[in-house]
Amino acid sequence: EVLRVALATIRQQGYALDDEELSAGLQAVAAPLYDQTGRVVAAVNVTGTTLNISPARLRDEILPALKAAVHEISLALGAAPGPH
Repeated sequence: EVLRVALATIRQQGYALDDEELSAGLQAVAAPLYDQTGRVVAAVNVTGTTLNISPARLRDEILPALKAAVHEISLALGAAPGPH
């Protein structure tokens, strides 16, 4: 049930966050890439240390840039315009 809730949250926010879950001091955020059928075919990941990825930097810089990048790449893969 915990996994289902986590997956629902990830789907709703459009990205997944690893906050030192894999390794102490390491953070990562990933967002999906969609093809022309609307299917997830890959993801783009940004990884760094907790020193480089502060909550403010994640919110203000990294997430907006990541979301813009995956949107543009998804369009290039044939995804329909609009929110994915």
